[in-house]
Amino acid sequence: MEYFDVTIDASDIVDQIDEFRERGGNLAPIMAVIAEDLVSGVSDQYETEGGGRWPPHKVWSRGWKTGRGGRGGARQTHKLMQDTGVLAGSTEPNYGADFAEATTGVEYIVYHLDGGPIIPKRNPFEIEDEVFDEAVETLLEYVVE
Repeated sequence: MEYFDVTIDASDIVDQIDEFRERGGNLAPIMAVIAEDLVSGVSDQYETEGGGRWPPHKVWSRGWKTGRGGRGGARQTHKLMQDTGVLAGSTEPNYGADFAEATTGVEYIVYHLDGGPIIPKRNPFEIEDEVFDEAVETLLEYVVE
């Protein structure tokens, strides 16, 4: 006994993919665009401090500016990971024929990616899902163009 039946006709999609392959199937141009979008997504994470989800910074090092003065627990009033511009400004696009990514060569990013006992997790590469959704849309539009 059948309660319902679902049939999907994907022949149009298959035809579009075959046509794309015949045109050379080069994804590098669109991967460059997607890589830039990923960099923008990372920049947004820095700007919004993880969409407001990153824990606030505590003053535990000499020379940091605070809103209330003092040491050991006063909250900062500025975005520490953007303070010098080195880390936030280091994100670059990278792409090839079959990949797109946002990367950084700043070695101390590892301390922020997973966090630890002194530095809590503040991973700017955990970008919003919408960025990936847009990347999929961009890629599909390019393939079926």
